[in-house]
Amino acid sequence: MTLLPKCCRSVSFRQNLLPLWKTCVLFSTSSTVPAAEGKALLKKRRRKGQKEPGWDSHLSWEERLADRVTPLWRLSYEEQLERKQKHQEVILSHISGKLHFPVLSILPSPVTEGYRNKSTFSVNQGVDGNPKTVGFYVGTWRDENIVCVNGDHLLNMPERHKLVARCYQDFMRCSALDPCLMFHTGGHWREVTVRTNAQCHTMAIVYFHPQRLTPQEVAVHKAELVDYFTQGPGSVCELDSLFFQESAMTRCTHEESPYQLLHGQPHIYEE
Repeated sequence: MTLLPKCCRSVSFRQNLLPLWKTCVLFSTSSTVPAAEGKALLKKRRRKGQKEPGWDSHLSWEERLADRVTPLWRLSYEEQLERKQKHQEVILSHISGKLHFPVLSILPSPVTEGYRNKSTFSVNQGVDGNPKTVGFYVGTWRDENIVCVNGDHLLNMPERHKLVARCYQDFMRCSALDPCLMFHTGGHWREVTVRTNAQCHTMAIVYFHPQRLTPQEVAVHKAELVDYFTQGPGSVCELDSLFFQESAMTRCTHEESPYQLLHGQPHIYEE
């Protein structure tokens, strides 16, 4: 069942909105395809055993990741705005039948790279087969072709986020504990979330599966984590806050498994 906002209860609004859903446009780096046609095309490729466009063998792993995370990265910023502008006009024309009003141009952002203030990095087997690789997934669980690819080349990510991810990977590879790739196969180290603000204050949150470790054993590895990021090679990250969440679930609330402040300030602020 699809839930619509209150404004969508109007019969006339729904009549204008439904055709828009059916003709929703899917963006890619090469072309745009109506959603219905796009789904049919993907099903046809799967029946024939063909790979999706993002899996072209001539593309590097870094290019495949960039295509998934920043699909317009091959275009100049001006070309990206032009494409988005046209897409806006198509949507508005579907809603109103035709445009009876001018559509103002999109205002360009003064910051076009490194603008994210939050990044969550996964842990899994990398391109080289190392299971202690920090990055982003390329592939699907359904097709069993998941690979974790480093995100250092991504244009939307701040350098500070990339630095924390590299250091966390270095820490894991020095740790005696295995990464937790699948809960039922064991392992402990999971993903890391990095938050920054306009003042470059940095917070890192490390997620950890305790498995059968005692609280005393977990405390030893927490101490190693703190030492690495405060006294060891990870000190280059200059973390203002380092949190640790110990959980046997994929996602849980602070009440279910409280975030533990291991180092620094409990908050960072954005003005």
